[in-house]
Amino acid sequence: MFLQRGYDGATLAQLAEATSLSKASLYHHYPGGKAEMAGTLLRNACSRAQQLAYDKLQPPGEAAEQLMAFLDGFERYTERGTQHCLVCVLAQAAEGQHAEDARRALADWREQVTTAYDGLLNGRSKRAARLAEQMLAELYGALLTAVTLREPRLLRRAVKRWRKAIGSAIQP
Repeated sequence: MFLQRGYDGATLAQLAEATSLSKASLYHHYPGGKAEMAGTLLRNACSRAQQLAYDKLQPPGEAAEQLMAFLDGFERYTERGTQHCLVCVLAQAAEGQHAEDARRALADWREQVTTAYDGLLNGRSKRAARLAEQMLAELYGALLTAVTLREPRLLRRAVKRWRKAIGSAIQP
């Protein structure tokens, strides 16, 4: 429901209906209401994105292989361009600690991509940071457009462009 309607647009009644629980049952499991539910979902989404995509950027391995594995994981995380990133949804609309946690996760992920690019570019840190920003901006922008227009191929094309760019960077 948060993915479909955003944090502000998801009502407790809609959340109850989507989970097939009563409002009372939801409050029993989540005494903090919608905010607590969003926090639980945010932690799960961060964990899933980290596991499927961003963990692939960690050594050992060559930087190009790490970046390619990250792209594979990003496609899996987003169900090949058919599912929004809940972390981004909550970073934009949630309040307080949840929004801050989501922003912190995204900043950490940007740093992980930057580190991988730094390895690929042999320590050209400024260029690595720019490429990481460009990659994430294009991937998340393509994801938003793909899901909104129900055209998942838009994300797949963006991933393909980045695969080609990474391959070009390692050619002698």
